[in-house]
Amino acid sequence: TADAPLRLAADARITSVVESNDKNLRGTQYVAWSKLPPGQLRQRLCSRARTLGWQVRDCEAAAIEMSRSTSALVVTVVATASSSGGVSGLRSVVVMNHMQSEQ
Repeated sequence: TADAPLRLAADARITSVVESNDKNLRGTQYVAWSKLPPGQLRQRLCSRARTLGWQVRDCEAAAIEMSRSTSALVVTVVATASSSGGVSGLRSVVVMNHMQSEQ
């Protein structure tokens, strides 16, 4: 599997990677979860993306659109309830859709 285009928070765990190829376009979808709240995780991802040279549109959007060279990335961060050891809380689910031109 390919490496995620953005490194997630240290506690994040990738649970699914789906890759597809169509002529000169490669697509990869990453699904991960993190213990960070969605707002905090969204800001960290946007900050990291800008540091890596991604052009980031609206960081507060439901789907954050980013672009760099021959790549496009759409990141969605949502909250989900979790329960561990009898303690309930929120965690974040991150979906990254990465499209890259082979040209």
